Amino acid sequence: MQPFLGKTALEGGFPFLHLSTSCQTSSNFLQQAEQRKKPCFTRLFSVPAIGVRNCYTRQTGMRTTYLKNLEHDAFMIWVMCKGRDPSGLENRAKRMRLAPEIVSVISKATRYEDVKKLTEQIAKERYAAEEANINQAVIEYQKTWDVINDIFYREVVRITETSWRFPEYRVVLSPFHPGIANRGNNVVMRWIYERPDEQLRTTAHEILMIHLWELFDTILPGSKESRDGGPFWGLNEITATAILGLEPSLNELWSTDKKGYDQFLQNYPQLFERKEKLKEVYLDTQNFRDYLTRAVEWGG
Repeated sequence: MQPFLGKTALEGGFPFLHLSTSCQTSSNFLQQAEQRKKPCFTRLFSVPAIGVRNCYTRQTGMRTTYLKNLEHDAFMIWVMCKGRDPSGLENRAKRMRLAPEIVSVISKATRYEDVKKLTEQIAKERYAAEEANINQAVIEYQKTWDVINDIFYREVVRITETSWRFPEYRVVLSPFHPGIANRGNNVVMRWIYERPDEQLRTTAHEILMIHLWELFDTILPGSKESRDGGPFWGLNEITATAILGLEPSLNELWSTDKKGYDQFLQNYPQLFERKEKLKEVYLDTQNFRDYLTRAVEWGG
């Protein structure tokens, strides 16, 4: 697909559906936000949605905020162990640097309360060892992101013809999770073991996946009912990779080793065939709506 020059959301782009999602989290997160005197949403995962027109007019005010939150990190250990990992639970344990037997115990808990003490103890031990690195990452990652912030948010709206649902996206930095996009909310997780410039592309990928889920769930039949590991998850991963790596205005934002398309998603061999096909589809279509239509027809 040639770089998109399609209509903006205000000029007749995609319709937009406001979704509401709630998820258990810690009240300490809200207290910390209040102490920082930054905008504090009523829930970590659920904020009042804003209309397309209003959202579009506020694009220049879009922001990404990096922070740390041990209790949320501990909660997400359980969520990720419980969830269906397309690359397998053993690989997830390896990425989080946790013993497989520990991950197995956590994965069997049907309620977070049953393993809360365990996951929080694991998190406290890791945070104590990595406190300096976490604090440094919050500062350096934020500084590096701020350079590309406005370009990223503006270009995604232009390319996808859809405004962002939230005015702020939060990045919780973690010594456990390489990257998590929490569907239906404004929070992603990124780990601390990357150069400040190196982390930009994956952080953008996770934020973009949230945006694409909103779009998919609005216009693609069956998307809302889909699960991680299914065809719409694969379409999201591949589409985010295409937007960030095949669009020159965004690809130029990344460090040399993070540019392009072909070398990404290597940890998902089940996506290889679709990834190659959808690259052709992406480069051959004239606008984002046409791309999605053809991607789904192909089996995206």
